[in-house]
Amino acid sequence: MFYSNKKLLVFDQNNTLEPLTHEAQAVKTCETPRDCLNSLKSEDYNLFYLSLPATGFPVMNLVKTALRKQPLLIIIVFTPDEKLVPDFFEFLVDKTFLYPYDTFDVNKEIDGIFEKKKLLESCNLVGKSRDLEAIADLILRVSPTVLPVLISGESGTGKELVARAVHEHSDREDNPFLAVNCGAIPEGVLESELFGHEKGSFTGAIKQRKGYFEQADKGTVFLDEIGDLPSGIQVKLLRVIEEKEFLRVGGTEKISVDVRIIAASNKDLKVQMENGNFREDLYFRLAGVKIYIPPLKDRPRDIPVLTYKFVKDFSQQFGKDFGGISESALRRMMEYHWPGNVRELKNLVENAILMAGKNVVNPEDIEPYFQEHLEVGRQYLAMRDHDKDLTRSELIEILAKMYEGIQKTMDLVRDLEKNKNHDGNEIYSRRRAALIDALDKNNWDKAKTADDLNISLRTLYRRLKKYGVQT
Repeated sequence: MFYSNKKLLVFDQNNTLEPLTHEAQAVKTCETPRDCLNSLKSEDYNLFYLSLPATGFPVMNLVKTALRKQPLLIIIVFTPDEKLVPDFFEFLVDKTFLYPYDTFDVNKEIDGIFEKKKLLESCNLVGKSRDLEAIADLILRVSPTVLPVLISGESGTGKELVARAVHEHSDREDNPFLAVNCGAIPEGVLESELFGHEKGSFTGAIKQRKGYFEQADKGTVFLDEIGDLPSGIQVKLLRVIEEKEFLRVGGTEKISVDVRIIAASNKDLKVQMENGNFREDLYFRLAGVKIYIPPLKDRPRDIPVLTYKFVKDFSQQFGKDFGGISESALRRMMEYHWPGNVRELKNLVENAILMAGKNVVNPEDIEPYFQEHLEVGRQYLAMRDHDKDLTRSELIEILAKMYEGIQKTMDLVRDLEKNKNHDGNEIYSRRRAALIDALDKNNWDKAKTADDLNISLRTLYRRLKKYGVQT
């Protein structure tokens, strides 16, 4: 069985799992609710299966306590009493399920839940929101096909990990997966990187080179930040998708390849199309299937779950126990909008528990971080679905913080407008002079200048054009 090496905790008063327990090596069966809670306290489990009688059992209390002990736990409640369904769904935590009697295929459902959980964890998408479950469903459906996939989402949401999951669940999993960041490679180099070049096709081309598409034949090419792809290369990419062939730079022989293309962007490609920066025909070719990864600010209920995981992973990595994070600190974290998404949350959690040691992290321990980012204009609170459950005073507090953020932004805009005419030309001249100084320092070698300024060659060319520096 799929879960034979998984940890399954069972409280089965209807004997629904009796034929299966001898097959699964990691099943712990409890006799009483107290046995269940003691087991959850002493050991980690993947899934908690409760098969309960029709009446007279405090199911809500048991489920709530279990989730407090292990927030990552998946819970299935199986009961013959259909009347429990409406009441239970008032408390429903995503990925916590309730099934009426005789409507639950135990083997199929548990196998499916574990498969989705494993897939999402491989993508670093940890949580209990329905959005994540929908992503897992879509990955499993689209992976066996040859359709192009377009992944959208903010930076730090895990787009490349989702692309890898699509590849690894396809029949191409044993073939190459090559990731290309289209925004990080200078325009003059990108075409050669993607499609290869012939010997002597340009200065420095001392031998023939295969590009990513040839190297990934029978596999997958992941084009990250596809919105930064130059228009000339967009045309060539369209040809690869439509005809599965291309020419190397400086070549005359057509190269045929069988490559699945997965693209990703943190920009709105429809806006890019409207602005004339992205081809409409290429967009519709790439968007055979669209996967949207929601930012962390849109799934705040996942923040405690992710925090629990980060604390647990960090403790295991360093072999020591930490004091953890208080519930009030978690509520403060749920108010923040996390522009760096999961990556930013992980950094904050690790730094906070490392500084606190065996002490519990409280709101005052992390408040300096939020205040610092409020000052630089990164924190803008927004009303979310879960806010409808807040008290009047809590809502007033959130609205006050939103108003404070808006006022700070308006003050900043007014200051910028006030100073724009006074020192705009001075700033332009100073930046242009600094750019020329950097070029002089490197004997006008653009590659060395870009390295010296810690920017890409492509960015350097943009600055040269912006400040009117002729080379």
